[in-house]
Order: sequence, then structure tokens, then C-alpha cells
Amino acid sequence: MKSIGFSEIVSIDPFSTSVGTALEMQLGEVFTADSRIFRYALASSAGVNPGKLGLAPAPKTNHHNNTAIASAAGTYTPTFTIGATAVVANEYVEGYVMVNVTPDVGRTYKIAKLDAVSSSGTANPTLSEPIVTAWTTATRVSLVHNPYSNVVEAASATRRGAGVPLVATSSSASTCYFAQTRGTASVLADQTIALGSRLGPSASVAGAVVADSGTYTTSVVTTPVGVASIMAGVDTEYRPVFLTLD
Repeated sequence: MKSIGFSEIVSIDPFSTSVGTALEMQLGEVFTADSRIFRYALASSAGVNPGKLGLAPAPKTNHHNNTAIASAAGTYTPTFTIGATAVVANEYVEGYVMVNVTPDVGRTYKIAKLDAVSSSGTANPTLSEPIVTAWTTATRVSLVHNPYSNVVEAASATRRGAGVPLVATSSSASTCYFAQTRGTASVLADQTIALGSRLGPSASVAGAVVADSGTYTTSVVTTPVGVASIMAGVDTEYRPVFLTLD
């Protein structure tokens, strides 16, 4: 028998939080509270707020397509150089190393640990599983954030939505919380939004959503997060929307 969808969803208190980066479960793990779906998330030290859409960390191009250092198949600690942007400690917690160019092309490895790395330095992550094929200096790899790690409120139409919190988290320390990804939620609007509009993150107001204009302009939603299927949106107000991230 083939299982389709979520195989197990556990109920939680969506208002609970815990300060610090010590994870009690996997980032992105799925939970439910009544008819809504939530994911376990880690907010950045800047904090997140109720009714505001969180976004995944911004990708860093200098951490993409980097040159590997020869590493044997079966190792949990391969090495590669990074570009001219430092890696901050814990920014890739439960993130991924993805292989872009052969040998070992197409593989995705989960990061168990990656300490800070200086600009143009050597990354030596500890992976959750060993590499399958030996890496050579021809191998190219990329660091990819877990979308539910170091979630921020930001103005960007291109970054992935990471759900909406029901509570405010600390603005001075990283905090674990539950981000709502599906179901009815109160969300800040950046504009007047017609009933039935598809929604995405605002490019000008952090944490707000805008409607998909349906044309190839700067207001087009490139990362849809939900639908205004319950009530029309009013600029600067928090109105109910139906989130569809899950």
C-alpha cells in the first residue's frame, strides 16, 4: 500500500515557544492544531511576530557551486572551499549540502553540524549520512538553508514563505516556535486585496502579503503562500486568509 500525504501529524500548543537554538524536534516537522497545520521553526535573533509572514533565509551565492576537496566515499565529513562570504555558526542548522557537478552529482546530504567558516575558507560539515561517491576537485557543491531555520520578517517577493506565527518571539535571541503553513490565519496586507486573490510575500513591507496581479510585472507573486478566500484584504490591516504552504 502506498502512503500519500502526511503519514503522522501530532497535535501541539501553537502558542508555545522555547528560547535558544537547542532543538527539541526536527526543523520543519509537521504538527496540527484543530484544522490548521504548523511546522516547527527557528526564528532569527531579530524575532518574528503574530500575523506576519516569515521568510526563509536569503540564499548566499558565494555558498553555491563551490569547489570540493578530494573526500573518500563513506566519509561523514567531506570538505570544500566557499566563496567570499563567511558562514555564520548555526546558519545551516539542519540544512543541506547539494552536489551540482559530478562526481556524486545529484546527491543531497543533510547537515548535522557546520561551524563558522571564514570568507573564502574551508567548510568541513558533519553530515547525517556519508557521501556515496568519492568527491574530487571536479565536484561542485552548494550549501542550502533549511527553510524553517533562522526565519526572518523581510520584504522579498522571491524568497520562500516559512509560515505565520501566532506569537511574538524574542527580538534578542533565537527562538523555536510553531509557524502556521495551512489553514485560516490572520495576516497583514500590504494593499487592498480582492476576494479570491492568490497571495504572496510583499516586496516592500516586511511580513505582509500582496495579491498576484496575473501579469509579468514587479507585483507578480513568485512564491505563492495562500488565497484571500475568506475576506477581502484592506491595506495595513490584518485579515483572514487561507494559507496553502502545505
